[in-house]
Amino acid sequence: MSQNSAHSGRPEWLGHLLAALALAGFVALLYWPLLFTNRVLATGDILLYFYPYRDFVAEALRSGRIPFWNPYLFSGAPLLANTQAAVLYPLHWPLIWRSVTEQVYWSVALHTWLFGYGGYWLLRRWGYGAGPALVTGVVLAGSGLVGGLIGHLNQLNVAAWLPWAVLCLPDFTPSPTHPLTLAQAWPRILRNGALLALIVALMLLAGHTQTFYISLFALGAWAIWPG
Repeated sequence: MSQNSAHSGRPEWLGHLLAALALAGFVALLYWPLLFTNRVLATGDILLYFYPYRDFVAEALRSGRIPFWNPYLFSGAPLLANTQAAVLYPLHWPLIWRSVTEQVYWSVALHTWLFGYGGYWLLRRWGYGAGPALVTGVVLAGSGLVGGLIGHLNQLNVAAWLPWAVLCLPDFTPSPTHPLTLAQAWPRILRNGALLALIVALMLLAGHTQTFYISLFALGAWAIWPG
């Protein structure tokens, strides 16, 4: 339990839950016109690229089919093999029953929350209090980086997992100030390795190869950075 939680008498898990709810409320307010009114984004790639893909993929999945092929582009083109279609990305599956615009907006909201809450957890892992960590989450969720990627939601969907991937890295090597025996270290290494593999798989399936490669480079640099 953190020192702040001990002084307040509040369980640590409750503080994390309240932070998650606070960030969810902030994201809901941020995207209110898109999530809870009839306004739509009707410009650029989101209109000409992502709406058609999400609509076609969702219709296929609702009917129990895997959309291997897109018959409406040129004389036909691969669809499942198109990374940006993100057919196999599991966080999209619960949204296939909603309209195509709602699928896009709720995906953006979910990944904005994931990005911000991941930032919150990073600050907590590094020893900061709940207040600074929550401010960091809000700043990340409301940043221009996120706002600028709404029209390219696949890039946002990949980037949102980066803080969570970083969270898996610090425990790979036991801290010199808290030495562990080999028997104690291996379960932690295996657990974090499995979590990192899962997050990397989600990043790959989220739909933007370039952002995925950039994120892997950042993870590698972080893992080998001294200190």
